[in-house]
Amino acid sequence: MIQTDASISCEIVAKDEVQLYDLERITQRCAIDIKLSLPINILKSQADKTNTETRIDIFVPVELAVAYDAVWSLACRVACFCPQARITAQIQSEKDSA
Repeated sequence: MIQTDASISCEIVAKDEVQLYDLERITQRCAIDIKLSLPINILKSQADKTNTETRIDIFVPVELAVAYDAVWSLACRVACFCPQARITAQIQSEKDSA
């Protein structure tokens, strides 16, 4: 069963505010283009001086990854429009209740 509050999380790391804004807009537009009707929570942060890599990390709860085919297309589509960035998609399993 899918949780009603389930959403995709996306962490964007870039060298400056302009690039962060651009990558956020591209990610959101790609989600719209593939008709992904799930909320995306975006966390943005600037790269530090030691690690200047631009990256977009997409985190998908396992129940969404199974139920929605479109989540698999999001990382691929973002990568097409952001070839300079490292794109990852990670499936998050349910946390063990100990």
